[in-house]
Amino acid sequence: MQTIGTLGSASDHVKLLSVTGDPNGRVPEPGTAALLGIAALGFWRLRRKG
Repeated sequence: MQTIGTLGSASDHVKLLSVTGDPNGRVPEPGTAALLGIAALGFWRLRRKG
C-alpha cells in the first residue's frame, strides 16, 4: 500500500528538465520601478476613495 503525500513516495512523477535565468541575478530596474509605481498609485487611490 502506498502512502500519498510523503517524501519519496512512488506517486512523485514531476521531472525538472531545465532551469533558466540570469546567473548574475540582475533585475530590470525600469520595469521594476514602473510596477512598484503603478502599485503605489493603486493603493493611494484606494485609500483616497475609502
